[in-house]
Amino acid sequence: MSGTRRVEDWLRQGEAALGAAKKTLALGEYWLSCFLAHQATEAALKALFHSLGEERRGHSLLRLLEGLGAPEDLLDAGRRLDRHYLQSRYVNTFYEGAPIDYYGLREAEEAVKDAEQLLEYCKARLRQG
Repeated sequence: MSGTRRVEDWLRQGEAALGAAKKTLALGEYWLSCFLAHQATEAALKALFHSLGEERRGHSLLRLLEGLGAPEDLLDAGRRLDRHYLQSRYVNTFYEGAPIDYYGLREAEEAVKDAEQLLEYCKARLRQG
């Protein structure tokens, strides 16, 4: 499969995940919204790397952004979103309780906002060629 097609596939997946993050935010499923915001960003960043002829593995948005030379404000957004990759899904990341107990509207709104900003960054870089 061509590299261009993979770029489009990764980007479509990222946009779909962002849409799902917004829907789950509206439903009050804050833990899931945060996880999907992370996934949206990861997919968009991988689209960008594919456009550069590179395939990147791993889930750290911070490391992916560093590899692109992203500015500090975007690195901060990546840091915030990285916290949701495991904690939003796994009970054993907390001393007691479940992730659903620890996520609220503020975290979910921030995660969606960060994901929107990072997807726009990726799309702008993709338009630059």
